[in-house]
Amino acid sequence: MKSLNSIAHYKYLYHLANFDSIWQGISDVDWSVIDVMDTESATSYFYSILNTLVNDFVPKRKVCSTSRYPPWYNRPLIKIIKNKLNAHARWKKYNNVIDYAEFKLLRKREKKLSKDCYTKYIALSEKKITSSPKYFWSFIKSKFSANEIPSNMYFNDKSSPEGFICDLFNNYFSSVFVSGCNQSRLPSPQPSSPSVDISSINITDNLVNKHLKNLCVNKGAGFDNIHPLLVSKLYAELAAPLAKLFRKSLSEGIVPSVWKQAIITPVHKGGDKHNIKLYRPISKLCVFANINNNNSAYIRPTAGHRPPLMRERA
Repeated sequence: MKSLNSIAHYKYLYHLANFDSIWQGISDVDWSVIDVMDTESATSYFYSILNTLVNDFVPKRKVCSTSRYPPWYNRPLIKIIKNKLNAHARWKKYNNVIDYAEFKLLRKREKKLSKDCYTKYIALSEKKITSSPKYFWSFIKSKFSANEIPSNMYFNDKSSPEGFICDLFNNYFSSVFVSGCNQSRLPSPQPSSPSVDISSINITDNLVNKHLKNLCVNKGAGFDNIHPLLVSKLYAELAAPLAKLFRKSLSEGIVPSVWKQAIITPVHKGGDKHNIKLYRPISKLCVFANINNNNSAYIRPTAGHRPPLMRERA
């Protein structure tokens, strides 16, 4: 089965970010201007400031495609493998003993370094199996190739080549959901329901500060490309503007459009991998959208932890 190749994209290296410069940039902003804006305009202004700082002070690198190497391979090992293959190709072409000697030496180094990398990877997975299970599951996926998507798939009587598979997934995932209200404004309470005055719900800066501080940095970034590591490092500076956005969202009854968008990942349920119907969608929301709802997957779990409501009565 030929696997689908991922499109080349740029990945931000948040662990190498200049957090001092980003902190200074956020501190210099007068966030009181969003008080006179509507929810969408205030959210757009907030992201324009944050995205500018991220582009200026967070390095990034180009990610070409899904790696064909196991997750425990590091860059020196991959470089040795490539040099070994080049030496082997030269030896087969020119039959030079020097090329064969280089090939043998690189093959020996590859075996030793591969064994060392695997041992370190297993030890790290065992050490972080509770705090960061992704190391363990990356190993499992590499064994079973559970995350591979075929380059040709079909949905009902429609088949699609590599370039249009997303359209098939979109058609199927859209068909299994009941279309609801397309408006951004929250629906009004039913007449039989007790009246709820959402203007009485207050979200304090300290409450937002506490949850930003306890973010789990092992999660990935959402549609807005803001990583939890960045938020957890700058929680004190981001608490005030985020609290303003949360309060404005409740008072106007509007959820910002960017917080309703998600990255959809198809997960195979079993059976024929070419059949679109045998996949289920997994949505990854923005980190701020997860903080703002009841089921926050980004809050770091603790003993006896219960997902908190980001709401306090005035």
